Amino acid sequence: METKVLCVTGSARAQSHTRKLMGLLRTEIESAGGECKALDLGETPLPIYNPDQSRTDPNQARAREVVSWADAFVLGSPDYHGSISGPIKNFLD
Repeated sequence: METKVLCVTGSARAQSHTRKLMGLLRTEIESAGGECKALDLGETPLPIYNPDQSRTDPNQARAREVVSWADAFVLGSPDYHGSISGPIKNFLD
């Protein structure tokens, strides 16, 4: 059984080094026999988490779908002031 890996990119910049690195990682995972899907939070932004709001946003539905599919996650984020990006923090919420 092949491992299913979700690569989550948390950079908003179109030409981000994080995005390029995650693309290379996907290639390596697939060449090693794994299956890989990507969730790019720059292209698929998630609304700010609010437990009182309904979860009907199509990007939230996409995120739930790929999270349920995956056996493992790789989170890619630029370093913002010694921490991870806001989109990754929001994804983890």
